[in-house]
Amino acid sequence: MLFDIISLASPIQLVRLTVSGLLIAIIMPFGIVVVGSIGFIWTISEWLTTRRLDLRPIIAAMLLGGPFLLFQYLSIQQDPYLAIWNDQNLTQSPPIWDLAISLLPALLFSGIGIFQIIKSSAWNPSTRLLVIWFMVGVGMIYFPFSLQRRFMFGFYIPVSCLAIMGISMLSGKSFLAKYSKKLFPTLLALSTITNGFVIMLALFGSCRNHLCFTYQKTRCLLMSILEPPVHRMR
Repeated sequence: MLFDIISLASPIQLVRLTVSGLLIAIIMPFGIVVVGSIGFIWTISEWLTTRRLDLRPIIAAMLLGGPFLLFQYLSIQQDPYLAIWNDQNLTQSPPIWDLAISLLPALLFSGIGIFQIIKSSAWNPSTRLLVIWFMVGVGMIYFPFSLQRRFMFGFYIPVSCLAIMGISMLSGKSFLAKYSKKLFPTLLALSTITNGFVIMLALFGSCRNHLCFTYQKTRCLLMSILEPPVHRMR
């Protein structure tokens, strides 16, 4: 969808952007916010670079998805039960070191990729989109909003793409040429450590009946007390 925004060439793409925006708003509401923010910043950067301002892609992307997202929000706020649930549904931003560790070592190479892209002649609409996506993603993750962690949707895409570009650019250096064939497999293997660590924590916690993973008798009793007596209402 974002690449349709930067490479608009036909009216069919406008229709596709409109339908895609609505589908994203239905399936993943926070995703349309991410797409809209990145698309808007990219449109401004395109205007600053080429002095041509084309708002049709971003308008098409938000034409149906934006109003539907607003409808969802207003519906939740008007419902007393959903409003209370929404007020307590807080997903705060992770500490910066947690974010860095979770994305290493790809984050390191993505930083190298950004530096090399800006420094070299690889600065084009596609690479500019990846850099903007990366920077806007970091900004949205730490934006002062109660659900900002939800804005991490898709953030691994620019991180991984920029990391691959950083590795390929480093592979062209004479001092890294002999390690170029081993660099990418090593990076891929190291990137799975975090996922494996998270899975192991969940397995160990559930096997040991940790409070974070299992219901205790007191909680079950409380749930049974708070549960409405459906059988009496019949």
